[in-house]
Amino acid sequence: MSECKMVYKTTIAKFFILSDNKTGVVVLTSVSPPDSYFVNEMFEIQNGFNSLEKEGVKKLVLDFSGNRGGSVELAFFIVYLLFPETDPSFNLDMVVTELSREAFFQATSQSVHEDFVDTSLISPSVNISSKESIARWAAETAYRVTTINSDFDIFSYKNPATNDHFHTVEEFIGNNTYLRGGTSTRYTSKFVNRYSERLSIFIQLLSGNFFNMYKWKSEDMIILTDGVCGSSCSLIAQRMALNNNVSTVAVGGYKDTPLSYSSFPAGQVLKFEELIPQLDAAGLLQNETLADLLPPLFLIRAVFGFTLKENYDVVNKDNLNQEGVLEFTYKPAEHRYYRDEISARDPSVLWLKVAKELLN
Repeated sequence: MSECKMVYKTTIAKFFILSDNKTGVVVLTSVSPPDSYFVNEMFEIQNGFNSLEKEGVKKLVLDFSGNRGGSVELAFFIVYLLFPETDPSFNLDMVVTELSREAFFQATSQSVHEDFVDTSLISPSVNISSKESIARWAAETAYRVTTINSDFDIFSYKNPATNDHFHTVEEFIGNNTYLRGGTSTRYTSKFVNRYSERLSIFIQLLSGNFFNMYKWKSEDMIILTDGVCGSSCSLIAQRMALNNNVSTVAVGGYKDTPLSYSSFPAGQVLKFEELIPQLDAAGLLQNETLADLLPPLFLIRAVFGFTLKENYDVVNKDNLNQEGVLEFTYKPAEHRYYRDEISARDPSVLWLKVAKELLN
């Protein structure tokens, strides 16, 4: 590429400096590092931003084009890294049906309800005088306990209204009815994932308490996408844009037709083949009284995915107290650019143009 040089590379991201020598570009192609490399990727992403900072970069172009998402934990981490003073968690809920109600009760009755990670659990073998050692310990420890046995275990979630954990299934289910698609449907109380709190320990270590915070502000950054920025990628983009006021650019699409900077945010998508084992583990498949509620297995090999948890966030940056379901909101980018014959082959040309026109 003619207008930039790469200064760092991870398994899912590349870090460039443009020819103006003051603008950095972060290309995040995915939020799905290999499972065995998850914690290392967090440190590697931080090393990438550190490299840009050491080079004297003053502005950032965050290119999320073609990113279909991946890990919610890693998405939260990236937001925390650039905005450590804010909470990247999104409120969620789930549909309440006869089947899900039984699943909540059964899965919760089998819950381990582990204690949270705390620094008193640090092994004597960890060098507590080393910033990286203590941060890596916290990251690896927190990551090990983020996996939950069942999506229907209420102890996997926390009540954002009280900043406390749900104590009973009835409290979790609540009494909420919304009109969706012309149909009145019951939904659970709003909740946040339990790992949001568990991960906060090592995120604090990585984004301020043990390392210097970056000097980049919202006005120093811009998000660029081709409209395809889905799942956890959209969580990054929408949290930065709506809550942290980072400007957005959409590239391509139909001329003079607004294009969203993100797509299909979801909350958690589950496949049918993943749902059945969870119902089985909760003991629902063995309960003959629930037979009429259980979905029949496909007669042919088929993949069927659905949104299990819905995400909520502000729908208007001028009213941060008003929440809406992200699946049903359309957020056109503030700025629009198109590729030509040159920038289609060399994205650095477009990055430089965006930086000169919008970040100066």
